[in-house]
Amino acid sequence: MTTTTITNTITTTTTTTTTTTTSTTTTTTTTTSTTTTTTTTTTTTSTTTTTTTTTTNYYYYYYY
Repeated sequence: MTTTTITNTITTTTTTTTTTTTSTTTTTTTTTSTTTTTTTTTTTTSTTTTTTTTTTNYYYYYYY
């Protein structure tokens, strides 16, 4: 009996980038009593995720 093995390997890479932006703006201005309130907040977050999947298929052939 003769056995032949064929191996097939598939590699898949997926990259996902997520960007989140938060912005807060507060402005208060009073001219008579001189009241000024200014709040500015800007936050940017970027996340990158990489996923690699490897699939291996084995094929066996038997000869008699």
